[in-house]
Amino acid sequence: MKNILYIIILLCFVSCKKNYNQEVEIIEPSEIISKDKINQLLQNAINLGDTLAYDSISSYSVMQHTNIDFYYYSQLMANKYSYSKAYYDLYKTLSEQGTKINNIDIYSSDKHTKQLANYYLLKSWELGFKRASVDIKQIFGDSIPHSKTYFCND
Repeated sequence: MKNILYIIILLCFVSCKKNYNQEVEIIEPSEIISKDKINQLLQNAINLGDTLAYDSISSYSVMQHTNIDFYYYSQLMANKYSYSKAYYDLYKTLSEQGTKINNIDIYSSDKHTKQLANYYLLKSWELGFKRASVDIKQIFGDSIPHSKTYFCND
């Protein structure tokens, strides 16, 4: 029995031989997902409610710094499917300072934009998106309002 175990271990080491002289091909982020693949992911997310497709394209848009272009798709995903991550993406887009389109700062610190961003954060948290908890605690402390009552307060 011991001999069989030794043979199996030996075979594992022999079969795990690695070639450390291989060149690593560096892929630019823009090459990771083709336009066709982006469109397919968006179609699956928006038309079918495919949250994995949404998550892939959401991560990609953050990596490419195109999350502002992704805002509309996040809005659709949040409204059609009550998807917590989409609500959180909406919150982040509205609340991140320094986001610009054609050198126009889209961040606004006005009361209504902040209220809308916080509403999206609350919805995300209520729907179970765990990353929202840190922001919720930072903004509201221990007195967390319900999204419906928060949004209606003027």
